[in-house]
Amino acid sequence: MISGLLAGSAGGTLALRWIDDPNNRLLIGSAESLPGSLGVLGLGPLAVTTLALVLSRKDRLIPALAVGGVVFMLASLMLEYKETLDLIRLDGHARNFGLFALLIALATRLSLLRAHWRTVSVLLIVGLVAWPTLVSPMRNIRHSLVSGVQLRNAHPEHQAFGSEFSRMGRSSLRPFATMAVTRYVTDHTGVDERILSPYPAAMSIATGRPNASGFAGLLHLRERTGAAYEDAIRYLEPAAIRRLGFAYVHATDSWVASLPTKAKLRLNDRDLFELVIRDGTDALYRIRTAFLRLDMKPTPQSYEALRQAVPVSAAVYLTKGLQLHDKLHLAFTLAHARLVETIDASAIHPLGDIPNEATGAPAPDVVVFARDLYLDPGDHGYPVVWWNSVAIAYATNPSIAPAIDPPPAGTDFAVRLSDFRTDENRVTFTAAFADRAPREWTGQDWLVVEVDDPPWDQPIHRKDDGYTLIGAQWFPGQIGPSGGMEVRRYEYDALAGTLAVRNAAGDLAPVLQSADGLTPGAWVLAVRLRRDYLQAAVVPIVKIVVSEAGQVTYNAYSGERSAALNPCPERMQQTPGCRNLMATAKPTSSS
Repeated sequence: MISGLLAGSAGGTLALRWIDDPNNRLLIGSAESLPGSLGVLGLGPLAVTTLALVLSRKDRLIPALAVGGVVFMLASLMLEYKETLDLIRLDGHARNFGLFALLIALATRLSLLRAHWRTVSVLLIVGLVAWPTLVSPMRNIRHSLVSGVQLRNAHPEHQAFGSEFSRMGRSSLRPFATMAVTRYVTDHTGVDERILSPYPAAMSIATGRPNASGFAGLLHLRERTGAAYEDAIRYLEPAAIRRLGFAYVHATDSWVASLPTKAKLRLNDRDLFELVIRDGTDALYRIRTAFLRLDMKPTPQSYEALRQAVPVSAAVYLTKGLQLHDKLHLAFTLAHARLVETIDASAIHPLGDIPNEATGAPAPDVVVFARDLYLDPGDHGYPVVWWNSVAIAYATNPSIAPAIDPPPAGTDFAVRLSDFRTDENRVTFTAAFADRAPREWTGQDWLVVEVDDPPWDQPIHRKDDGYTLIGAQWFPGQIGPSGGMEVRRYEYDALAGTLAVRNAAGDLAPVLQSADGLTPGAWVLAVRLRRDYLQAAVVPIVKIVVSEAGQVTYNAYSGERSAALNPCPERMQQTPGCRNLMATAKPTSSS
């Protein structure tokens, strides 16, 4: 990566900044307690390099290696590479330099010892380094000898599955259910029968039964849940369970409590589900034929509802703002229709093509937008066909009847423009900000983002997380969480790239700017709310069109522009900003 930067081939994919959470680098070390009164002490590259310097004598190679290790430690903390967010290779180089320095320092020190003490020291060092690698398989062998060898399904130990060394890039899984449920499955169900479970991977590891949580009808190499599984686990949808071929349902009390009322009633209906075993908070149900034969209207927010709402002949456009995994859910749900955009399937790496992927681009009959920070597609006046927590579909073809009421509008934060005036390339306006959720955001700024035009006004550029908008122009904000109403008068010039706000003296004072004027194209001036450094809401207020001749047209979005503050995206919930929010804030209206 560094050589690519020096050679100019890395381009804009490498950024220099302080990594947000340097603690995950584990430069000094870690201590981890394991089941069975065992523990593992990990030494990070900084600790190993320091130890090598302490043990070194006059050998100049050891300080040279230490300097190399420090360089890579700093690189791992300050370089962010687009294609490899964690920069594991830089951490690895730092560890290698430290280990080389330590090996040379130990060899120098050991060479000064007498033969007897040298042998004893080497054995102690080898034992200290090697025992974590040896003790885990030895414990597994002991468990197999005590419990007996079983050729059908192995009994899990009373600990989490997978490697305990999660910081080495492996993950741990919670044990599946209880031993009673596990034994019933292994003793009384066929080896090819599928079991719906909130913990599908752990269920497969514990029982050997096939995992049917992926994309229906497709083999893929990366563990991702498919749309049918989401319907089955969230709503107990009969169509989804039929499609995935489930024969049993593993139900925990917490999962049952999360189901809608109608799904709970179906689960408790003895004509639809037979309770075969219960052990504490876990139960196993056999799915009866009567349930599989149910022909009922699907839950409005389910993917099955979207499948039934879109006709076979419809052309569907999945807009660029959709997250990759969400777009795959939608693409497989709408496999019977015609998709007018190529879908990137790298999130699941399938062994096969996405069915019915279209190569042409006709005018779409249905357009699907992301619901996180979409820029008001409702302004186009198209009826809503379907929506859930991640996407919303509009029918651009009048022959497709709306099948669901539109989602409730967000009311956490609102902006209303008045006294809107244009003068050559400038526009002046008064903005009234209504803050109704002051505990759920921490700061505000202004963004000018490029949008596709016509006709959707959807943002074109997002950061690598697929979530945060990239602004061609950025200006710091003038308001903060207040729980009330604030009014400001602004002047904006798109070609000059300036924003001014009226101060207490009544004069327009310029705001710090971050970029030059806009190039020809379609743009949107938007108010953005932040949650620490995360994007919490975007409210578009003015559309800007710059012609090839340099003429600027401003159009204010009408009425009050309101938004719901988005909960932290699932993939970002372990960041400090999201952890702080989830620990202190109440659920938002969009959660």
